[in-house]
Amino acid sequence: MKVNQEERAARAWPILAAVAATKMNITYAELGAQLGIHRRACRYVLLEIQNYCLENGWPPLTMVVVTSKTGLPGVGCVVHDPRTIALQREEVRKFPWLTQDNPFGYAATGMTGEQLAAELVGNPSNAGDIYRLVKARGKVQRLFRMALLRAYGYQCALTELTFTGVLEACHIMPWAQCNEAERLDVRNGVLLNRNHHKLFDSGLITFDQNLKLVYSDPDEEDGPYSEIDRDLSVRLHGTRLRLPNPISLQPNTEYLKRSHEWYGWEF
Repeated sequence: MKVNQEERAARAWPILAAVAATKMNITYAELGAQLGIHRRACRYVLLEIQNYCLENGWPPLTMVVVTSKTGLPGVGCVVHDPRTIALQREEVRKFPWLTQDNPFGYAATGMTGEQLAAELVGNPSNAGDIYRLVKARGKVQRLFRMALLRAYGYQCALTELTFTGVLEACHIMPWAQCNEAERLDVRNGVLLNRNHHKLFDSGLITFDQNLKLVYSDPDEEDGPYSEIDRDLSVRLHGTRLRLPNPISLQPNTEYLKRSHEWYGWEF
């Protein structure tokens, strides 16, 4: 049976947050004892927490876990250079960890992010319930991306790029303009590569009701354009999005309409 590291992270998070708040450290052995696992297994739990912190631009909470021999973070920590450990520790200790929701709280019942993403794909109408379960914005955005990756077969809906590291979840209606359910509704998103995600959020491209890309300057009046510029914009004008599976998860026309109004598009 596969170990649910997210469930372990849900239990480890408040322990590490409390340690950081007291400006102390905890050893791998001490953390393992509190979690009921071997100290060596702690690294897998810490990886979940470290990745979450990095994705949200937070200092690595995992730095409070140290080896008993050296009193320093283990080599698995993102910061293990002695020259920068002191600086990072200070950032960790200043961060208001105790005011943050446990981003792994949903896993306390045994759920995993993959299971929640599968639920979003299979039952998008349950997005509101899942949002209230997860709560933490960073985790919500990660789940939204996981769901879109599943729906679009790990391939950019516009360019068919399959380098997962540069595929992002693009909200059709911006996060700040959505209610809880809309923020996790797969039909309010499309899987795009990083460049086209930025172009969309900047209002330079959109998709019409037929799911064709519309570029703001198809006649190149705002040039000059390089060949790469044209490849990313002008030459894709009128290109139809590749549809997700199932097709019922394709961008919802109501979200598109609201997006056009928000970004000032006129058709």
